[in-house]
Amino acid sequence: MLTLKDLDFTDLLVLPDGAYLKGMPRQGHRLLSVAQELPAFDAQAFAAQCSNAQCKKLIRLPENEKYDLSVRVTFDEVSFRATPIMTAADGDGELTWIARRLPATVPTLKELKFPPNYTDWLLRPEHTKGLILFLGDQASGKTWSASALLAERLALWGGHAITFEDPPELPLNGRWGKYGHCFQTEFCGDFETKVKSVKNLGSPNILFVGQIRDKNAAYNTLKLALGAGETLVIATLHGLDIHSGLENFIADAAQIGGTDWSYNTLANVILAVFHQEISRNIDEDIQMNLRKALLVPFGTNSAGEQVGEKIRSAIRTKNMKLNELINIQMTKIKNSPKGVIGF
Repeated sequence: MLTLKDLDFTDLLVLPDGAYLKGMPRQGHRLLSVAQELPAFDAQAFAAQCSNAQCKKLIRLPENEKYDLSVRVTFDEVSFRATPIMTAADGDGELTWIARRLPATVPTLKELKFPPNYTDWLLRPEHTKGLILFLGDQASGKTWSASALLAERLALWGGHAITFEDPPELPLNGRWGKYGHCFQTEFCGDFETKVKSVKNLGSPNILFVGQIRDKNAAYNTLKLALGAGETLVIATLHGLDIHSGLENFIADAAQIGGTDWSYNTLANVILAVFHQEISRNIDEDIQMNLRKALLVPFGTNSAGEQVGEKIRSAIRTKNMKLNELINIQMTKIKNSPKGVIGF
């Protein structure tokens, strides 16, 4: 008998009157009835499991946030990030759940078809500090790429990583390689407290911020990167492109840290920014597309050039119109027989 894990889909929508699948092969954006695909699927049991998970988190949130809370659930051996929404048509106590299917394993950057030259650069041993940002629209694979990078660096170079997620998505917790370990944690309205605890967590080699959603997360992510001399900070945030994504990031952080501090701190800590999207190829396989990339290495390269300084100077002077610099850099990397060597 078929179950959810046997089907290829991206989203599960559970409404009070039924459930629907989205993102099935060759179906575009159509919502297909789960009852037709899986007659035995128990939508009420799924909704009840989501509500129970939500109740466990509500005690840590103010009352007015109870309907803006994503939870991680596993149902029929499939993991989801489920988000509740109460519509105008829902009755008292009824919720509609929009659940994004999560990967059962952490993919590699190669499996995501992340460009090999950028993958090699990201995995270099010297990248032990700074801030790496993955930007994109909703459901663009930002967390997949960030998680893949974290797992591969731990497996390759060892050490330990700590994640701050709400909720945790990919199964990062545990051993990676022979000498690496990830401690996957959840924060729920207490990100600042998590940040303050880092100094007591044994000098982690990598810190991962699951998603920068608001001013507190933006400000504290910059603080993490600024205060982590030998710690690589990886984070994700929404952005239509690198320029607008960084502008919004700075605007959020500036509400707490001030404009000058936010621009200067970003300039001092930024290591790389990637803008990506997810699509299906002609065979309906999901693949990640890297739209734009910006590498901002520290120090000098083998030729004695300070490749990142021009970009850092532009950020310090609040000139965030980086498209020309991005295009020049990407063209140079594409046309170079050595790829990103020299960056």
